[in-house]
Amino acid sequence: MKNLALLSLSLAFCIGVAGCGNKTKDPYVVHKVTGTVQYDGKPLEGASVTFFPDGSNAEKMSASSITDAEGKYSLQTQGVEKPGAIAGKYSIAITKIEVKEMTEEERREALLQSSRSGAFPASSSAKQLVPKKYNSPQSSGLTAAVEANDKNVIDFTLD
Repeated sequence: MKNLALLSLSLAFCIGVAGCGNKTKDPYVVHKVTGTVQYDGKPLEGASVTFFPDGSNAEKMSASSITDAEGKYSLQTQGVEKPGAIAGKYSIAITKIEVKEMTEEERREALLQSSRSGAFPASSSAKQLVPKKYNSPQSSGLTAAVEANDKNVIDFTLD
């Protein structure tokens, strides 16, 4: 009887430990980051907002989002369940591209060009909807610091 009680207690302990170990923990601590993007004085819908860690944060991960109809975004770090970004300094890129469906003739020409160059076929109908300088963190001039709290509101006004 004593052995049965000891076996039951051991089994309960093992199940408890195994149950606690099944929780997946995010690999990084992130902090909520939200904001808005405006271009020409209006909310910019459908834009990609990407925060790239600056040189001092080289080991950190980038975070990104797509703006909604009101130009609002909420960052997400890839591989992390909780929305947000790792605390630190970032350079920002904002892009919005409109791609028109290619005609059959344009598609054939793009494939021919790609077979010659080895590059992935690109649509000649892709159009940047924000100034090109904002497409790269090196040229955008946009920077931000994410603080170690969940009150980070970072707005951008593009000219």
